[in-house]
Amino acid sequence: MLETLDLSETKKKIVLAWDGLPNYAAHLIQAARLQIDDLFPVIGTVPDVPTKGMEDILGKKITWLKAGRKYSWREIDLEVPDIFFHSGWRYPHFISLADEVRHKGGVAVGIFDNPLKSSFRQLIGRFYFRLFMRKKYFAALVPGKSGYRLARRLGFNASRVFTGMLGSSPAIFSVKIPINKRSKQILFVGNFNINKAVLELVEAFNRVTPLFPDWSLLLVGSGELRNAIPLSDQIKVQDFQPPKKIAKLLNDSRVFALASHSEHWGLVVHEATLSGCALLLNANIGAVPDLASRKNAFLFQPTNVDKIEQGLLSILSWDEAKLHQASIESQSLASHFSPKVFGRSFKKILDAIENDA
Repeated sequence: MLETLDLSETKKKIVLAWDGLPNYAAHLIQAARLQIDDLFPVIGTVPDVPTKGMEDILGKKITWLKAGRKYSWREIDLEVPDIFFHSGWRYPHFISLADEVRHKGGVAVGIFDNPLKSSFRQLIGRFYFRLFMRKKYFAALVPGKSGYRLARRLGFNASRVFTGMLGSSPAIFSVKIPINKRSKQILFVGNFNINKAVLELVEAFNRVTPLFPDWSLLLVGSGELRNAIPLSDQIKVQDFQPPKKIAKLLNDSRVFALASHSEHWGLVVHEATLSGCALLLNANIGAVPDLASRKNAFLFQPTNVDKIEQGLLSILSWDEAKLHQASIESQSLASHFSPKVFGRSFKKILDAIENDA
């Protein structure tokens, strides 16, 4: 009688680690697990937002680490994997684990959400990475076009760069109400801080309200600038909401606005495009090359009140045909990113590792 090969003896052990593990990442990771039929372990550092329900999504306990210190696999009670996916390349809590994986003959894959920038700081960082870090990673998993260009400048061959790292779930964010049937509302979701330029957005909106008295601005979030936001009949503030409530707010808004000075990718922009919103964005935002075009967005640069005002004057003047076109374009661009796309990219990386063996 022929013996059956025990695949469990040859199956590669995989672990994925994500710094500040957010709720949306749990959906991405679970899609990857389903794609390869493997409930591999997940490591995370505790995020700034509540983690309730995350282990329910993953169906398995998460190994939580404290950020900023080195760990060994024995210390965290996990077997050294053959393949270690981890976010970032400067976090000591993951770098120490990755070094141990490579020492045992395994490979590491970098998960990087940074966009390409022309700043001196990133130029120095790219030089350092190419010199000291590039050989430590088999491949890079990045969000989209800007991340791809950065990875190429970090020294990765085109065949070793995979997109689709980020994406919200279409099961949560989708078009429920046609854009022309929605309130004449602009929605902002994010932290109320200097980088998000929330006060500049408010001032610019106040400038244009005499021309658009039937429009309102809803700001959803929290942060140190909350008490500095001048409220009025047309400007309202809400605390952060769970994803399903954000999805509902997006479906009650025609325009989504994000004026951030800097944004690695901007997952909330993907949520807005899945929901069919028109976009008012700073051109510096990492997701712009992937999710914004002339059909669905007004882009400005740099972020200041005058530029935002110009954008508001333009986008609030769009007629219903233009808004409908913008909504269709947003949904089309959004379709290139999702947990399923993440899962397929994850599988492609594993196939590349196997073919390289």
